[in-house]
Amino acid sequence: MAVFFASYSGNKEAPPDVYTGATFCGNTSAEASLLIDRVKGYTDLFVILSGPVSNNETAMTENYEYAVNAGLHIIVFFGDLDSRVLALKNLEWRLSWIKMAKQKMG
Repeated sequence: MAVFFASYSGNKEAPPDVYTGATFCGNTSAEASLLIDRVKGYTDLFVILSGPVSNNETAMTENYEYAVNAGLHIIVFFGDLDSRVLALKNLEWRLSWIKMAKQKMG
């Protein structure tokens, strides 16, 4: 049994941001858009965990922009980002895509 007690009396720090989200594991941007439209009213995070979408730069960008325009934060699971692995799989664009997303989102 574990017990956690937290005392906030006198604590001047703001509480940490907490996000609740939905995970997308579908195959197309259209499916991602449908899920975003369904959840954007009660969540603030969209997680892309889709092999087919994460292998396609255009689809990733479409999903990213759609989610952000819907007011959601985004997490993308790309798996291995080792440059040798990306080169073997012709996925080098992922590194520049991450930089672009960080610049836009902060």
